Formats: sequence, structure tokens, C-alpha cells
Amino acid sequence: MGRFFLIRNRPDSPKKQYEQPRLLRSACDRLNVEYVEIISSEATLASLPTLESGDILFRNTSSARAKLIERILMKPGVITFYKNDTAMFSERRTSFFQNHQDNIPVIPTYPLLPTTRAELVEAVEYVGGFPLVFKVMGSSHGVGVIKVDSLESFKSIVDYFLSVKSSVLIRQFIPHEYFARLIVVGDRVVASNRTRVPDGEFRSNTSENTDANREPFVCSDEVNQIAVDAVLSNGLEFGGVDIIFDKENRPFVAEINFPCQFEFAQRITGIDVALEMVSYLVKKASAV
Repeated sequence: MGRFFLIRNRPDSPKKQYEQPRLLRSACDRLNVEYVEIISSEATLASLPTLESGDILFRNTSSARAKLIERILMKPGVITFYKNDTAMFSERRTSFFQNHQDNIPVIPTYPLLPTTRAELVEAVEYVGGFPLVFKVMGSSHGVGVIKVDSLESFKSIVDYFLSVKSSVLIRQFIPHEYFARLIVVGDRVVASNRTRVPDGEFRSNTSENTDANREPFVCSDEVNQIAVDAVLSNGLEFGGVDIIFDKENRPFVAEINFPCQFEFAQRITGIDVALEMVSYLVKKASAV
């Protein structure tokens, strides 16, 4: 049986412990799979191991260095959560474009920064008017999500984003009480939970979230299939799909997270997500 290689970051302080490596190591132990860690900030080209066919490779950090190490280590026969090598080597900044192309219900989005006043008006009309939301790509926990209520503020913020050359989506603001995080492994949702919008917030996914406003939540078969399709359409076999529901309970995919913080779903639902992940990859390796 092959080895399981995890590319991870070193915790940035003694108090900050990453739960994922512990969960993945435990899953590997239960399946009798050798577990090996690669600390991205410490690894050098000379120190990197040579992977063999049947080995498993997983990166649980989005750092640029970790992504480069992942690409260096990849070779034919190495098992990953990518459907093909193209998905690994692509620079996927957002899941929106693939999901939109594949007719998956996404939040109505204007994907360009307007450069004229006429386009400003066009963008506002396209997403359904004010209020609307800016989402800056590359941020997490609600950072870079900005709610705008007027054309004057909209123009001012657009000017700023144009000046700093930010990658931004302009989205319809959908009032909601919670968002659901669905963890997809292969062709099914293995665990899901929902997070309620904190008091005094319009964002459901913020750094203020704690387990106190998270709870297990089982979605319908239809919503589960949307999550699976959303992950697969991006060339992946694993991901955390965030879905919000409007006042009529219609689902809209907000984003796909890969890698994702699956430990929240594991802790809240009691489902061993890490074991589901490693089991899936081991089964995939056995078919090579």
C-alpha cells in the first residue's frame, strides 16, 4: 500500500494547533497507511521525497509555496483529489466560472470591474440592483466581502479596486439566516453543517463564527447533488461547498473551497470526514 503525503504549513505560534494533520494521521493509522508530513516553509528541493505510483498526495494549505511543492512532487500514478493533472496545474482563483458554465445555481455575479459609468449601471442592473456585494478573491472568513448600497459608493470602491488591480466579483446580495457547508468526497456529500449569521452582521462566514452558531444540517438530495456537481465541475473530487438559501429557500452556490476546513464538519457532526477522505484516496490508489 502507498504512503500518504500531507503538504502543510507550520503553525505560526505555539498556541495555534492545526487539527487537520492530527485527524488525517489518525485516519491513516486506522487504515494502516504510512503518514508523512511535508512542512512547506521548511522543505527544499533537495529534501523533498520521491513519490512512487500508488502514493497519495494531499495539500491542506493554499500557500503559493505549498502549491509549487505539490506540482514538483506530482508524477504519473500519484493519487490526488484532482480529476486530472490539468486541474492541479490550473490557476483556479474562483469556482464561479466553471459552475456558471455548467449551469450550477450560483449567486448572480458580474465578473468584471466596470470601467465606464454606463458599465457601472449595467453591472448594478445585472445583479439585481442595490444592495450588492463585492467579493475580493483570495480572502477568507468574510474578509474582502463588502456590502454597497448606492451608486456613489459603488463607483468609489470600483475606482479603488481598479487602481490596485484586485481580482473581484460583484454579486447580488441575498439576505439569508445561515449558510450550509457541504463536504464532498468523490460523488457524495459525506457531512454537512450550517452556520448562522452572527448578530450585527450581513456575512455568514466570518472570523467571529464559533461552534456556538454552527450545527449539523442535512440538506435535500437535490442540494447535495448541486454540491457534488459544483466540485466535479472544477476538476476536483473533494471540496467544501458553501451554499446560501434565499427567502424562498432556493439554493445558491457561493463558493467551493479546496482545500477546506473539514475539521469543523467533523467536530460538529461527529462524522469522521478525514477517514472518508483517506479511504476514498486509498480506494482510488488500489485501482491504479
